[in-house]
Amino acid sequence: MIALYSYLIKILAAILCGGLVGLEREKAQKSAGLRTCILVTMASTMVMLFSTIMKEQGAAMDASRVPAYMLSSIGFLGAGIIMAKDNKIEGITTAAILLVLIPTGLLIGIGEFPLAIICSVITFLVLKLKYVEIKFKLKKPKKGARCSTKKES
Repeated sequence: MIALYSYLIKILAAILCGGLVGLEREKAQKSAGLRTCILVTMASTMVMLFSTIMKEQGAAMDASRVPAYMLSSIGFLGAGIIMAKDNKIEGITTAAILLVLIPTGLLIGIGEFPLAIICSVITFLVLKLKYVEIKFKLKKPKKGARCSTKKES
């Protein structure tokens, strides 16, 4: 029964960490939003849990291969997100986020909660750099984008 609670805590942590990043993506109306980020983080957590459980039960397997397989599998999802549109490439940041969420979920799967939380918060803050770029005119806002740095009256 204790193991069940441990698994539940890890799944909930994956939902929270993926959800933090996913909320920002959802607010920015990106293709990989809240649900996708939660599912990717949760999937990598579950795969790591599976690997750990199988190793504990005496299965002849190399648990270190799991992260490699997860990272290579996310390439297919990322490739579907990156698109060329109006002579610009879009979706690279979203694909990179999914690449960050895999190790975050793997960390949760092995019980490294502090590191996973730190990575999620840093990822969230990096995504917020978009507003700094716009404020300092390093990047032009897209047409119709709602990322004003001024208060509206």
